Amino acid sequence: EPSSVRAGGMHEILNIAEEAYRRGLLCIPHAWRHMIGVAAEVHLAAVAPNMPYIEYPVAFPDSPLISKLLTPRLEVSPDGTIEVSQRPGLGFELDEDTVARYRVDPY
Repeated sequence: EPSSVRAGGMHEILNIAEEAYRRGLLCIPHAWRHMIGVAAEVHLAAVAPNMPYIEYPVAFPDSPLISKLLTPRLEVSPDGTIEVSQRPGLGFELDEDTVARYRVDPY
């Protein structure tokens, strides 16, 4: 259950998936903290033959960082699937107003 957010990025997850594939194993990534991770995992599952699904929360917390951070918003179908975006990159843009509102100056 690797996470692209915690295991070194998408390239590293593909390396992990490839190693699992060579051993005849599934690789099921998960994303629990934010929709950027979910978008990354959706794209990973679309290209890795041994990722038939991903894990993500059934219900996301009611937070603007979930509901308003990405445009267009990732939509989960009633059957639990998420369509792979055909847009560049991960398929979304950050909502700059939401980013500005919740930005924390580290200094």
